[in-house]
Amino acid sequence: MLGFTIDSVPHAGGGKDWADFGKPCNQFVASDMRRLWTIALDAGIDPERAQSLVNDCVRDNYETYHWGVFPRTAYANMNTDSDGHYFRKAMDSFIYSTCTGGDTSDYEGTTIGYNPITGVFTFTCNSLGRTKQITTNQLRSKARDIYKNDDAAAESSSGVPLSADDINEQRSIPQWNNSDSYDDGSAWTGYEADPYID
Repeated sequence: MLGFTIDSVPHAGGGKDWADFGKPCNQFVASDMRRLWTIALDAGIDPERAQSLVNDCVRDNYETYHWGVFPRTAYANMNTDSDGHYFRKAMDSFIYSTCTGGDTSDYEGTTIGYNPITGVFTFTCNSLGRTKQITTNQLRSKARDIYKNDDAAAESSSGVPLSADDINEQRSIPQWNNSDSYDDGSAWTGYEADPYID
């Protein structure tokens, strides 16, 4: 079981991903999966079926993000309209704070590890030599704060209805970046067609 990978595991950003249990960031979850495999073998299940049970368990109950594997229960029942989305945004905020002063490659290269015994997520940016440990409760709290801020912003921006006059005034402004610009001939004033281009 050492260094095994499982395909088609849900990714926190959408789609499917490989769960690579050979990576150091996944050592604790890998230990749990080896234990599950051993329990299945001890129960008399053949090795191929035991591996299939482990694969299904990971696909059904875990997600990947930044090479890390963590249980979806980490963000269950947060009372947002999209718990997984806001939990990922919270993880992103801790990735950014871990890599403060870095560049895009530092953010992209940061790994997330999860310890199921302590419930601690470890954010590691090897290129900057930084590590930050955050509890599941801290991540959930951050996710709820992000949700509340997004929700408040949406309420404040949609709180003032536009009148028909406001909408018509917005429509009268020339739209230079789309096909509406052809409705206003002033865009072509002083334009001389180049026969070699036009």
